[in-house]
Amino acid sequence: MFELVTNWQLWVILGFALLIVEMFTPGFVLACFAIACIPPAIITFYGDFNLRAQLAVFGVSTLFVFFFMRPAVLRFLSNRKDSRTSNTEALIGRKGIVVKSISPDAARGGYVKVDGKTWWAFGPEGTEIGEGAGIVVVKVRGASLDVRLEANESSGGE
Repeated sequence: MFELVTNWQLWVILGFALLIVEMFTPGFVLACFAIACIPPAIITFYGDFNLRAQLAVFGVSTLFVFFFMRPAVLRFLSNRKDSRTSNTEALIGRKGIVVKSISPDAARGGYVKVDGKTWWAFGPEGTEIGEGAGIVVVKVRGASLDVRLEANESSGGE
């Protein structure tokens, strides 16, 4: 009798289906099950094993993947994420220009333009920074920035 799909093909189809669903879920869990489908697919390709043996191999390979492979992959992925800055953290060190003078009074501040966006900014206490001066972002505090004069500006015209 002609079989439409053999056991090893079912394991491969299940593995691919799990990988597709993993794309929509976080945590690398379903991908672990997908990887664990490989050994039962291999043993059923080379031999005629019953369902109990296939499930036993799947169970052992699942445990192996979850205890050894998943932690290594998660460590690798988390290390890559930590090295990138985003959102306001990316503003630190960026250069901009003063669009409204920054008052020497620490409570008043002024406005600067950094990366095309205007921010409320504060300079070093007691230092006025005039319009058009180049600045560098030192710190981000909520919706405002702490800035300092650019190095080439501080030597000339204060």
